[in-house]
Amino acid sequence: MAAPFAAFLFETWTQPFSLWFQVSLTVAFTSLYGWVLYQAPRAATYVTDESVIVRTEAWTRRVVWNDIYDIRSAPAPHDRAMTVAYAYLTDGRRVRLSYIDNRELDEAALLREVALLRSLLEERRESAWAPDPHLEERIARRAAREAQRLRRVSGRGSGS
Repeated sequence: MAAPFAAFLFETWTQPFSLWFQVSLTVAFTSLYGWVLYQAPRAATYVTDESVIVRTEAWTRRVVWNDIYDIRSAPAPHDRAMTVAYAYLTDGRRVRLSYIDNRELDEAALLREVALLRSLLEERRESAWAPDPHLEERIARRAAREAQRLRRVSGRGSGS
């Protein structure tokens, strides 16, 4: 990450830009880079009795257990070789669970983490809970759209 940043600043300082522009750009990009380095260790997924807390470099989101429909692992939309964990919400949206993926964990550990989170979710569900066919259909449609989009972008599909 540092190499492209340094190359960009080097290019900025070797071009005939005004001094105020070069200094402003250097201060802005150095501040942004420092902020990312400061925030990166904070990214994680935490589980409490009341909620699942997802922290990324940019935001923190708390999702109470009652708002979670299911927890599943699925291919990442940008990289089908990467498997990530998502909390699917009762309104049909999903939240990616930070650092619960096959880049941070081996495949067996990822499956164990997802199974553990699902068991915690099942403990907190009401006894009358049943799968929602409309929500299942919505989740399946989203997965199909993402697969089609990836095929189109990667040039492996017809795009129609």
